Amino acid sequence: RWPLTERRWNSNRCNHKTFLTKGNRFLRYLIPRRRCGVLVMAVVAIALCVSAYFTRHTIAVMWYRMAAKQGVASAQDNLGLSYLKGNGVGQDDVEAAKWFRKAAEQGLAEAQSHLGFCYLTGTGVDRDVSEAVKWYHKAVEQGYADAQNSLGICYGTGTGVTKDQREEATWYRKAAEQGYAVAQLNLGNCYHTGEGVE
Repeated sequence: RWPLTERRWNSNRCNHKTFLTKGNRFLRYLIPRRRCGVLVMAVVAIALCVSAYFTRHTIAVMWYRMAAKQGVASAQDNLGLSYLKGNGVGQDDVEAAKWFRKAAEQGLAEAQSHLGFCYLTGTGVDRDVSEAVKWYHKAVEQGYADAQNSLGICYGTGTGVTKDQREEATWYRKAAEQGYAVAQLNLGNCYHTGEGVE
């Protein structure tokens, strides 16, 4: 039985994880049977799959960059994420922080939270926990759940703010009520330990 025909091979399933697994199974099938012509075809197919995966992200970055240069905040944030993760462009923390800042200064909550993360961890900028908290506060003013959870963590650990378990639980609750799963877990932990809740 041909390993690649167990499921239909299509571009939707063709990603960096599946091409390695399916490619290895395919090559293990071909090599002992000395099917060299088919082996070459398999290698070409895998190479095309990898190329398509990376090309898709490269094209996305091209469009994000065009919109970002025109001042579109969500495109600037997406471009920052692309640089942060290295999707479609070389991984570059400094460039990521630069684009997060441009979007954050326009008031985009997601970018404000991402910039807060950069300052909290020293990713692409000098680590500055008070600056991180400042950006998290800007994002939570807009009700952004990820920033609410992050601010809760800051209050729980005393990072950039005075440690305050009641504030910690308050911010977890605000994010948890929006359905943010990590905050729900964190709030559950507060109730489990009895810290910051009654």
